[in-house]
Amino acid sequence: MTSAIGYIAEDGVAIPEELGRQLDNYLQWGMPMGAFLTAVLSNQLLQTFAAADSLADPRYMAAIGAIFEFVTYQCPGACWTSEENVSNWIKRGGMSGVGRGVA
Repeated sequence: MTSAIGYIAEDGVAIPEELGRQLDNYLQWGMPMGAFLTAVLSNQLLQTFAAADSLADPRYMAAIGAIFEFVTYQCPGACWTSEENVSNWIKRGGMSGVGRGVA
């Protein structure tokens, strides 16, 4: 699996290190992410903007294209696209729980 830490999208924008770390931990171990990434991976557009605004970090919104590119091309579909998929991914323990019969 490609790491999100240091991932640079085709447009040259990188995923901020702290978001990359959250994504990697979520993907590998099913660790919950912060509000911004949870909203992005759950396809919750309004919550994505609200979380980015409340964090007052313009890098988050600037990196949204890089995050979507990473998720689209590097992540299993079962870990994103809806709140239910995100919740189930966390419950199963991410990649470490896949194939181990973890519900």
